[in-house]
Parts: sequence; C-alpha cells; structure tokens
Amino acid sequence: MKWGKLLMLCIGLIVVIYWISIPSYNSYKQKAKAQEVAHQAPVPISPEPLPPDFSKRSAGETVMNLVRQQANVYEEGDHLVIEFREYLYLYDINKRLAYVRRVADADAVISGKARLIYYYNPGGKLLAKADPWRGVRLVEEMK
Repeated sequence: MKWGKLLMLCIGLIVVIYWISIPSYNSYKQKAKAQEVAHQAPVPISPEPLPPDFSKRSAGETVMNLVRQQANVYEEGDHLVIEFREYLYLYDINKRLAYVRRVADADAVISGKARLIYYYNPGGKLLAKADPWRGVRLVEEMK
C-alpha cells in the first residue's frame, strides 16, 4: 500500500510539472519565433526612396551597366537590341517580365523617351519586346 501511494504521488508530481512547463515552453517558442522574424530582412512593399544625391539618371545607368554585364547591348537605328548570354529566369515568367520592364524603364530615363527594344535569348530567339505604343510584353504573351 505504501508503494502504491508513493507511485501515485510521483506520477501526480510528474503530471503537475509537465502541466506547469507547457505554457513556459510555448512562450519560449513564441519568443524564439518573434526573434527569428525580427532578424529577417523586411520585404519592401514599395521601392525604397533613393538617397537625395542619387538621381534617376544615375539609377538608370546603374541598371544598364548591370544589363551590359549579362548581355550584348547595342543600338540599331533608333531602337535598342539586347542579346542575353544566358537564359533569363527560365522558369519564372513574372521575374522575367519584371526584369524586362526594369530595363525598359532605365533606358527611357537615360534616353529621355520610350523606344523600341528587342530582347533575345542566347539562341537568338525573341524573348520580349518593348515599344512605346504597346508597352512591354513577353513573346509568350504576344501569341
């Protein structure tokens, strides 16, 4: 009988300790998750404002310099031709379209007007087209 009471007391004590420790463990998990979220870089909802000394033209030139590192860029008459050396976001059409738009915007800022731009894949196939009348569109969207 004595051992039975001692066993029940131990089991009861374990249950009470377990029951008390659960809220503190959950609060520890919540604090750890809050710290993890605090250390992650925030996702900007809108583009960050540029520093006062950073003009739109220099931002456009920065974008075009990055494009020149990834592609052959040259003018043919009054339009621009961009031939990429590697495939551009092969599996993500949204990133591809955003990239093409960014380049068209940068070129418009630098040249002072929107102009016709042809984008080609490494195989020489037309990837996208930007023109002042219809805007920027990918080849898949032109079909």
